[in-house]
Amino acid sequence: MNDSTPARASTTLSLASKAKLVAALLLLSVVYLLLRPFLVERFGLPLPGFTDVQPKSNTAAPVTPPRGRDRPVEVPVIPEQGEPVVEDQAVASSAEATEPSTSTEPAAPETSNKPSSEPQESTAADSSASPTPRRVDPPQRTPAKPPITRTPPTAPTKPAPPAVAAQKPPPKPPGPGAPAAEAGKPKLVVLKPLGRDRFESTAGLVYSKYRIDHVMEHSHDNTDKPSHGVYDVSTQAEVLALVDEAYEMSKKGKPPQVIIEDEGARTTYTVNMNRKIGRAGGQSGARNRNPPLKKVKIVLEGNEVITAYPTN
Repeated sequence: MNDSTPARASTTLSLASKAKLVAALLLLSVVYLLLRPFLVERFGLPLPGFTDVQPKSNTAAPVTPPRGRDRPVEVPVIPEQGEPVVEDQAVASSAEATEPSTSTEPAAPETSNKPSSEPQESTAADSSASPTPRRVDPPQRTPAKPPITRTPPTAPTKPAPPAVAAQKPPPKPPGPGAPAAEAGKPKLVVLKPLGRDRFESTAGLVYSKYRIDHVMEHSHDNTDKPSHGVYDVSTQAEVLALVDEAYEMSKKGKPPQVIIEDEGARTTYTVNMNRKIGRAGGQSGARNRNPPLKKVKIVLEGNEVITAYPTN
């Protein structure tokens, strides 16, 4: 009786330790399942799961076909009635050539690619001979060849000689009566900004924005004024280029080509351009049918432009 008591106590202890071990394993499994997605997403560890184990497949490895003489001979399978017949094109064409055709349909006339100059065979011999059935090939298998058309050779054409570029005669020098402006006409004016609303022309004339607008009033006619000189050119660059040209001529010309008048701080230059540069406008110009004008009057204060317009 006393000997069985320690044995029962040891058995109870062993069962309790096993139960604790099982509970610890279950707890660790639950903790692993909860922490596995976080560890995989954060550290990229390939941790296995309980659902990753896949059953082994019973499918055997594919057997490679034997090579050489041990390869089995492929026997063609005759399709049953109602199934589509799929044959090789070469086998079908050889079978059609060897087997006689029993079709009773009339043979289609064959198209010949020979020229029409050859004599055609007589149809009387064909009618006397015994009719032999011919096989009519489907149109999709034996397409008719297009007739070959030959073009007669054409004589080679000689290339045309290269055209000789017509040389323009050199410009004639200006004669003694030609105007000086035609010999060396200034380029279009490119205004250089000097500051707020102040610009300098190519010839060194200084304009303000207001003075440019005042000069450009003479690019069109104004019948409200008694007299009004109008330039033949209309754009700002062309008008200011004409004023620059007259200013350059005033530095070299003498009376009566250039007339210089001083009025206090202002200086007036009347330059004869020796060509038509404008027309008389306003009320007096309309009465006289707008006669042509050949002179430009420039009013300056130093090198600053007050006004510039065509005059007579």
